[in-house]
Amino acid sequence: MAHALMHTILTSTRYHRSLKATLDDILSIARMEMEKINAGEPHIFRSYAGANTSEFFAVAVEHFFENPKGLQSELPGLYSKLAVLLNQDPVHNNYCIQ
Repeated sequence: MAHALMHTILTSTRYHRSLKATLDDILSIARMEMEKINAGEPHIFRSYAGANTSEFFAVAVEHFFENPKGLQSELPGLYSKLAVLLNQDPVHNNYCIQ
């Protein structure tokens, strides 16, 4: 699902520009975090997240739903961007952000 969402946002013109801007912010964070992962630094994500930005995004979305509190604690900026992109905040039980 995450791969399809990312591809759709990057290739479609049918969606609001803010989705692309938010994804761009997420991918900027991804590049910084991938450097840490690939350098062998301890990280909340498994090493596979360092393969490329697409895999990083997929792993980030997994953590967003499976371990939202851990993600928010470790990477609050990434968590908040994902909450905007996915229009929900599971840490605060808010499933429809306005």
